[in-house]
Amino acid sequence: MKKYDAIFIGAGLGSLSAAAKLVHSGKKVLIIDQHYVIGGCASTFRRKKFIFDAAVHLMGGCEEGGLIEKFLSNLGLNQKINFIEINPMYVASIGEDRYNIPSNLYELEEKMCEWFPDDKEGIKQVISKIIKIGGLLLQVSSTETQDGVDRKEIIKELSGIRNVSFTEFLERYLNNPKAISVLSTLFLYAGESPDELSAQYIISVLMSYHNGAFYPKGSTQAFANLLGDYIKANGSDIVLRRKVEKIRMSNGQVTGVIDHKGNEYYSDVIVSNADMKSTYLDLLGEEHLSSLYKKKFEKLTPSCSAIVLYAGIKDDDNWSKNIPHELFVFPQHVHHNPQYLYHPQEKSITPMSICCPSNVDPSLAPPEHSIVTVTALCNYDEIESIRLKQGKEFLVDDFLNRIEMQLPGFRERIVLHELATPSTILRYTRNQNGAIYGWSKVKEQPWLAKMGPKSPIKGLYFTGHWTNNIHGVYGVIKSGLMTSQQIMNDVG
Repeated sequence: MKKYDAIFIGAGLGSLSAAAKLVHSGKKVLIIDQHYVIGGCASTFRRKKFIFDAAVHLMGGCEEGGLIEKFLSNLGLNQKINFIEINPMYVASIGEDRYNIPSNLYELEEKMCEWFPDDKEGIKQVISKIIKIGGLLLQVSSTETQDGVDRKEIIKELSGIRNVSFTEFLERYLNNPKAISVLSTLFLYAGESPDELSAQYIISVLMSYHNGAFYPKGSTQAFANLLGDYIKANGSDIVLRRKVEKIRMSNGQVTGVIDHKGNEYYSDVIVSNADMKSTYLDLLGEEHLSSLYKKKFEKLTPSCSAIVLYAGIKDDDNWSKNIPHELFVFPQHVHHNPQYLYHPQEKSITPMSICCPSNVDPSLAPPEHSIVTVTALCNYDEIESIRLKQGKEFLVDDFLNRIEMQLPGFRERIVLHELATPSTILRYTRNQNGAIYGWSKVKEQPWLAKMGPKSPIKGLYFTGHWTNNIHGVYGVIKSGLMTSQQIMNDVG
């Protein structure tokens, strides 16, 4: 009977980073995933000669000395992948106005003071607080320090924005609604309206890109494969096309997992990178949870889902060069706008992300072609109900019409396209309601701080975006590092 030091459920970046750290420490691990490729939301798929990223558009922490660069350097992998810096990080189109948004917050401050001179002092205060509070929130360890920073003072400021929305936070310092809108545009990376979005959460997102926004050359799959190859090269295993059906328990301790083919794998440490609700209720069984824990756990709500159009386009005249790496489209105001989700019945402008990574990495598309990915946040039940009643082609046609309004001439250039609805996301990730950001990041979300990496079950840990306040690639890598450290602290 082969027994592993740890078994990981799911091969997303949370698992891959935690597993790589454990392997680096001499552990033997197993990663099991239902998909045919590793990477989770950082995987890619091919259609003819086009390569599409499933979800990731940008990464923070790849600069020298950044979280991801240091992580890769520690594994001896930092010279085996190239990260392309994206500047501006994105372009925000708000009504008739366009703003080039840099990742560096000092540069953003300078630009915003030019755009909104009447709010100059407030802008400086906001950026200063985002940098201080964000720096604290991004620390992997509570022992980390920031140069010249009073940690107690920042913790006090942090407590002052607990249960405060980002709009409420910004309105303390800014008067111009457009200034508030511009600073709120990254909410598309968080999945909640700025009016409900936790200020703490989005501050950490903004700070994660402060030293640069990057795209991995060769697609996000190249980054996932780099970690997967390292894990396998050092004596550990990755098993794909296997769905974990059950976590084995004995005397209150996890002992292994069983896959959908009945194969058993053994370990006293199980790390779930999967949906936390599914892990507890389906894989483990609610009988193993205390009534108090189950009651608190059931109060948590998942994030929204998304609808995503992946398109390969004819681009022999370099038409796509007019599209930035990422374009965010909004109506006149970003905050105080209840219509932040895609509603086919509504004719107003749909907030959306339009991404064209082949502009910075031409290898993703064949010659004289480009790829464009368009994402809009949505509600699972609403979109799937429409899909069932009116057909997927209705959604495709409606969504293409909305994109055409922002990119005239787009539709006629399409060579191939594919639409992912919330049920697509559910099928590939097993996330409840096709959630794309783990738990909802609304300001009132209860008990979120207690979500991982440890669980109340001996030997069961969590990693990835279902743990507390985790965001994007930066966040799930941070989560993986925290989970691996917790395991090492607990079991050596």
